[in-house]
Amino acid sequence: MNWVSNLYGPFFDPHNWETVITSGSDWLIILSLVTIECLLSVDNAVVLAAQTQALPTKVQREKSLFYGLWGAYLFRFLIIGVGTYLIHFWEIKVIGSLYLFYLVYQFFRKTKIVRTKKLAGSKRHGISLFWSVVAQIEFMDVV
Repeated sequence: MNWVSNLYGPFFDPHNWETVITSGSDWLIILSLVTIECLLSVDNAVVLAAQTQALPTKVQREKSLFYGLWGAYLFRFLIIGVGTYLIHFWEIKVIGSLYLFYLVYQFFRKTKIVRTKKLAGSKRHGISLFWSVVAQIEFMDVV
């Protein structure tokens, strides 16, 4: 459990918050991150809204977005911690770069149009349509 406190401890340390708030250069970094997050949120909101269209009622759409967005915040917090831990291993960086080269190769090699299927039934693999949409929102945000 010591590694968890090493990963997330600086985030909860009041001295670090005081240092960030009083530094002008840190405010510029925060401003640029907020700007980037706002730009990315617009297209994310459109995709999330499209994913919820498979649900029959507005109440279910709103609830799926609520659960999906809160889960997204939780996953982001956890994944940032895991990424902070993994960034110290050069092997992970090499594997990640090879994977990115593979994705570029696959992108330019493909010429077919891939069509997606809409959720048709009310249940898929024993899970309700509502929770299936929530899981899709979570998966899309993690990716």
